Amino acid sequence: MSDNQDIVYIQSLFLDRFDLELEKIPESKKPGEKTPDLKCVTENTIRFVCELKTLKDVEPSEETGYTKGEEEGEFWKNGNAAANKIARLIQHAHKQLSVHKYPKGPIFLNEALDVSEQDYHITMRGYLPFADKASGKIINEHWWHKISDGKIKNIKKQIDFYIWINKKKNDRDVILFYKNTKPGKQIVEKYFSQQPISDSRAYQ
Repeated sequence: MSDNQDIVYIQSLFLDRFDLELEKIPESKKPGEKTPDLKCVTENTIRFVCELKTLKDVEPSEETGYTKGEEEGEFWKNGNAAANKIARLIQHAHKQLSVHKYPKGPIFLNEALDVSEQDYHITMRGYLPFADKASGKIINEHWWHKISDGKIKNIKKQIDFYIWINKKKNDRDVILFYKNTKPGKQIVEKYFSQQPISDSRAYQ
């Protein structure tokens, strides 16, 4: 289960932004059974379930995915650190969500300054597209396929939708939605159609 403060924050955010009430799911008392954090219930029917994963700032160190520099106390961000972190969160979320038959998706609440939605995209795709100035063509840098096509290759296909939230301290949160399956598409378009929406199925 996620930090209770973060769960309350998400409940308040979704109620304010979408007029949508998310209920906290009590933890299962069965040994070893994982429980998602939240569910959406309308007309006495569970419409979807979500697992909240928060990305927080960490102290730079080799243990937290940074490379030690030559100067004392100097660290450089490892290019794979954010993607590896997101991949681990996808794995953890899948364990919680897979026990439910309902449409399901993780909510990533991003509070980390050195992680962005671009890191989410390269985790899912395995590459980063960029424009080559010389040719004017779009080139894909395939640096992250060991992550995308590794442990999350099949897991990411089993999740119906993804929600990415960039938490802003002095502004409105940026909320992005990604459809991954037909049920996920229906949920996102029904409950969140006024927000930016992307189709994640190209990641598969």
